[in-house]
Amino acid sequence: MMCFGISSRGEISNSTLTPQKHQQQEALGKITGRITAPGNCNWFENMGYEVKLYDSGWNLVQTQSTGIFEEYWLCYYDYTFENLSPGTYYVWARAWGRLWQLYGPSYLWNKPWRPAYYPGVLRSTNATPITVGEGQTVNVSFSLPYTTYILIGTNPPNAYSVIVDGNSYPTPKYFEWTEGDVHTIGVEEYYENPDSTR
Repeated sequence: MMCFGISSRGEISNSTLTPQKHQQQEALGKITGRITAPGNCNWFENMGYEVKLYDSGWNLVQTQSTGIFEEYWLCYYDYTFENLSPGTYYVWARAWGRLWQLYGPSYLWNKPWRPAYYPGVLRSTNATPITVGEGQTVNVSFSLPYTTYILIGTNPPNAYSVIVDGNSYPTPKYFEWTEGDVHTIGVEEYYENPDSTR
């Protein structure tokens, strides 16, 4: 664009103006999905969920939670993390609940599911990174590992110890294991019956 001006001496001059470039603001993205608590969730009351979002450096970015003891029999939780800059993220989640019928070991009441990272793994080193592009919505849904409670005992009870994964425990002893876990179980001493059973 040409611009004309008049000096104090009445002379006309012209110059060219360079238009300014307006910096565009990047479109922000979001991560949305569903966290599922597998198993018969109808056995549990006062259920709740917490979901955390981390950046590529494992810095906490956002947190969402249903609060403590807010819902009954809530078998899943839908979450959304908004206003995310393009980059790499990780999602972690946990769920809790209390058995509706009070049976089984007391510590089962509050932690039947293991906290996990997407896509349902227990360790952060195995977590799958989530890439969010400019203005992109990414769906990240997964199920939490269900805790299996194993009771190991001897006959007669309390008479002997068991060796689990190389460690000795008095019996009876409860263990919290997850599907896919591999463990070794042995005894410190045993008796062999006439029919060769132990």
